[in-house]
Amino acid sequence: MKKVLFLLTVAVCSLLSANAQSENDLVISAGDLKKITLGDNMKVVLISSSDIPKEVRITKLLMDKLQVSVANGAMLLVPNKKLTETVFVVVDKITKVTLGENTSVRSSGFLRSDIDLYVSDGASVNLRTTGRLKAFPIGDTNLEIKSTPISFTVATNIY
Repeated sequence: MKKVLFLLTVAVCSLLSANAQSENDLVISAGDLKKITLGDNMKVVLISSSDIPKEVRITKLLMDKLQVSVANGAMLLVPNKKLTETVFVVVDKITKVTLGENTSVRSSGFLRSDIDLYVSDGASVNLRTTGRLKAFPIGDTNLEIKSTPISFTVATNIY
């Protein structure tokens, strides 16, 4: 019984490790770029980090799945074909995000800047920032904004 439990544990850990590895392969570092435009039908997670290199870095696997263009301090990410995986974009102080149709973007942790957000039809956003967030529709898109206050619980040690 212990042997079966051990083998089952090893198999589950291997599957989780393989899944985590495939997600890590879909990472792009935006370097010191402040503007990002995302194409249609994408799932993106923005990760804030001040310890990123100034140049854009992208994994080979992601390079095969996305067209990446960089010009005038802005980066454009467009899928080559239907992209089902989530793309993780490491940013520093991003100031503008433009979303294509049916694209979803969320943040992991708090982004540390004021952000102007341009939203196309069918896009969804779940961003947390320490700055202000302004949303603008693209074309005839109607925006529905739901702002949820964040509550903090302060734990204190009582001796």
